[in-house]
Formats: sequence, C-alpha cells, structure tokens
Amino acid sequence: MSATAFGVVLGVGALGAAAGALSAPAIARRFEPGPMMLGALALTPLTQVPLLLASPALGWEIVIGGALFLQLACAGAAGTTQRSIRQIITEDCMQARMQAVSTWLTSSARPLGALLAGGLGTWAGVAPR
Repeated sequence: MSATAFGVVLGVGALGAAAGALSAPAIARRFEPGPMMLGALALTPLTQVPLLLASPALGWEIVIGGALFLQLACAGAAGTTQRSIRQIITEDCMQARMQAVSTWLTSSARPLGALLAGGLGTWAGVAPR
C-alpha cells in the first residue's frame, strides 16, 4: 500500500469515527443504548476479516478503507453512548474520579494487550507474505 493510499484509508476511518459519534444519539433512541452498544461491539471484530484476506491491490485498499470506516463508526457510536450513560448515572461530585478511573483502566489495558499479542505472535509464529 502506498503512503498516499494509506493516508486515504486512515482518513476514511476518521470519517467513520465522526459519523458514528454524530449518529450515536439517533441510533441509541431507535434501538435503545444497551443493544446498540452490544451490536457495535459485536460487529467490530468482523471488520478485521478483510485484513486476513487482503492482497496488494486497489480493490483491497477500498475494502480495508470501508472496514476501517465501519470499525471506527462502531467504536465512535458505542464510546459516545457509553460515556454519556456514565455521566448521567454518576453524581456530580464523582464525575472527575469516574473519568480518571475510566481513563486509567482503558489506558493500562493497552500495554497488557500488546504484551499478550506479542507473546501470542511469538508462540504461534508469523508467516511472512
């Protein structure tokens, strides 16, 4: 993938995140917040399938861009809704603590996930293409 194509794919993904965040209130009203967030979180792993099948071709770049758009739209919609619910149910005096704990939990999970993924890749092996 060329640098230009990579930039376009990332830009399409960013548009997906914005679209998901902006459409979250309407989707949550239509399907209720819980089912909407569960659906978005269930759909997200399926957007990774094109990466397993891709080959260097323009068609695959378009497919990957579309998958990234959908993945980040789901993340934007679920994240926006989840944060809104947390703010609604948390007392005003606890808002800062709630946000700090949420940020700490999500940020501290990333290095652990990277370590586990690296260990899994080392154990299972990575086949070059």
